[in-house]
Amino acid sequence: MAEPWFFDLFRQRSDRDRSADPIPTPIAIAVIVAAIIVSAGIVWWRSGQPVGLSRAAEQARQQTLWAQLADDVQALRRRGRHAEALRSARASVELAEEAFGPSHPATAEALGALAQILVADSQLDGVEAMYARAIEITTRVAGPESPEVAALVNNLAMAWEQQGDLQRAIAGYERVIAIYERAVGPDDPQTARAVNNLACALDARGDTVAAEPLHRRALATRETEVGPGHLDTAESLGNLAANAQERGDLGAAETLHRRALVIRERAAGPMHPLAASSLTGLATVLRKLDRLDEAELAALAGLAIRQEVFGLNNPTTASSLQALAAIRGARGETASARDLFEKAVAIRLRSGGAGHPRTAHAIEQLADLEPAADADAEAAGRRLVSLLERGVAIRVAAFGEADPKTTRIKRQLAAACRAAGDAARADAIEQALEPALEPALEPPAAPDANPPAATSPAP
Repeated sequence: MAEPWFFDLFRQRSDRDRSADPIPTPIAIAVIVAAIIVSAGIVWWRSGQPVGLSRAAEQARQQTLWAQLADDVQALRRRGRHAEALRSARASVELAEEAFGPSHPATAEALGALAQILVADSQLDGVEAMYARAIEITTRVAGPESPEVAALVNNLAMAWEQQGDLQRAIAGYERVIAIYERAVGPDDPQTARAVNNLACALDARGDTVAAEPLHRRALATRETEVGPGHLDTAESLGNLAANAQERGDLGAAETLHRRALVIRERAAGPMHPLAASSLTGLATVLRKLDRLDEAELAALAGLAIRQEVFGLNNPTTASSLQALAAIRGARGETASARDLFEKAVAIRLRSGGAGHPRTAHAIEQLADLEPAADADAEAAGRRLVSLLERGVAIRVAAFGEADPKTTRIKRQLAAACRAAGDAARADAIEQALEPALEPALEPPAAPDANPPAATSPAP
């Protein structure tokens, strides 16, 4: 049986996917109940007819229906049934606007829940406007420094991160951490969620050294506050595993991924998308450890779950395709690897993540394969040049011209231009890169007398 929507005020919702569920305020509940009672009494007193009670009964019926929809949205999301959750979320927004009005806290909650599901499904059009509207309503009701506003800003930052706007995402997460630290304390699970999200955004930007202590802080809080077998703890284990992998600590990465997988399979089920996330991460680590048979089994299992839950046109599915493609490439199965990488790149470019560093990484992986030796090789070369041009633009926007990641993809672009018969352009790109190598040949500069202050995570 579904609980009334206001029960969520007294129940701590778990964070399964780095997003925060907006919580309605006690004031909002009081307003709804008082409005129904007062309006019914006034209408009855003025008319002497039962129409007031009928109207109040209809309002109560709509409130009950909306509460059921809101409850269904969260339950379906937790079970990984995203398509059904999306339908219920859309219906919830329509009913809230009709029953309570466009500026009511219930409407803000419904908008936030709908936007949250759309981001998870990479349907990003209009999401920022939904969050902006929900934040405006909630700020007016609960205040700009309230946890309710922080939850919405957190989810908006997730949308920015998925679009590749890491600068705004990082600033958003830092604002959320500041609000939560003041409102609920530095060791609260809500603060840990925001710290986790900031660490993930820093990882996406390539700043794994700065991200590592934040991952460890979030993990320590979650193990203490929600327990070592909680899904939030598994999330931090998985994110720390990915960070360890990027830093080259593959042994630690494997151990952490396996710990996360055990928790997720036990708590959410072996066919849940969270289990797929651990399987895909584990597959990548096993490939780098040259345990290709184990890696392919893990990658195929993760891909099967994600295709079942999200379909083929989702960035999470693209991640599984990339993991499997890299394994096939390591086996020397170049044609299969190329096909999988091309599918992954196409998904990322279609799904709102065209500016994200992960899209550039998929393009780089495709470019690393041996060129196709068939009649269409020249046409394939031209397509690769076009993709690498997009990859260069992403790397420059995310990391700047001088970053080694940018230099690497520019060298790939030069090689692709040469393979496609455009030697002049290849020469020009390589010549432009030559000055970037000169500082590396010089002795390191002396440190500044007054180095800039470094930020550090709160205790």
